[in-house]
Amino acid sequence: MIKNSFTLIELLVTVFIIVLLTAASVPMMRQFQRRAELKSTALEIKSEILEAKNYSLAPRLMGTSISSYAVVFYGSAYLDAAKRNSYEIKECQGLIDGDGKCDPSKLVTLFSSSKKLPGSIVFDVFDWANNATDTAEINFAVEKQGEIVTSFTTPSNLATVKLNKTSEKYWQVVVTKATGNIRVCEQDSC
Repeated sequence: MIKNSFTLIELLVTVFIIVLLTAASVPMMRQFQRRAELKSTALEIKSEILEAKNYSLAPRLMGTSISSYAVVFYGSAYLDAAKRNSYEIKECQGLIDGDGKCDPSKLVTLFSSSKKLPGSIVFDVFDWANNATDTAEINFAVEKQGEIVTSFTTPSNLATVKLNKTSEKYWQVVVTKATGNIRVCEQDSC
């Protein structure tokens, strides 16, 4: 007699193997999804920094006294809970002083609001001296054709914004002060 069908035991073993493989792959897919979310957020922030730099090369409002554009990062320890883990592009519609600071009354937020980080991603913000801080900003001067001007007076050449989803994994956006070069890298691979 020729057998043309599967037994119940054969079907149950096949289903068990499929369930086992699926259960093993779900955590790996979640880890991949978190990594992809961190990377896309880091690339979006890089894009925002480049946008501010481009504005400084060709200001939005010609004939006005716009002196700089800045990207301001609000870390997870920022006092105003509504602005924690967000960033915004600001325009200085006045003159900046010798320290690279704009009069706060002359700062205007472009696009009317801060952009929040997605989900549970948080900022670890570092200033030009690589000190942890609750806010940091990268200023691009209009008069100096997009050169970075900053209120930090340290010799360090880098500004780093770290994006954390879990405590052990992060992506960072690194801006080189001297050249304005912007890199996105995983962990400490920059």
